[in-house]
Amino acid sequence: MSDTIFTVVVPIHGRSYLVEAVLNSLKQAANKFKGGVEVIVIDSSGSQDEKKIKSLCSQYKAKYIKGPLNVREKRNIGIEQAEGDVVLFIDSDCEVTSDIFAEH
Repeated sequence: MSDTIFTVVVPIHGRSYLVEAVLNSLKQAANKFKGGVEVIVIDSSGSQDEKKIKSLCSQYKAKYIKGPLNVREKRNIGIEQAEGDVVLFIDSDCEVTSDIFAEH
């Protein structure tokens, strides 16, 4: 399973104060996993939150995409952009365990 590449799609609207926690937990899990992990953030925030979220995506090497307000549409965009074999959806107010990729 170490050849598996995961794409994690994180739909976001506002709540930029939560984004660092989810991106940090994904980074820790990716560092522990022997396969590949890409993180795609689909954001519909206003300019204040958008600026902060873009900065965090840059810091954590996540792909940032400006998206629509509708969460289903954000997830669909994430699927279309995914390069991984497996797509996981994580909400912006969640954190993942360090074994999430091995467990899936």
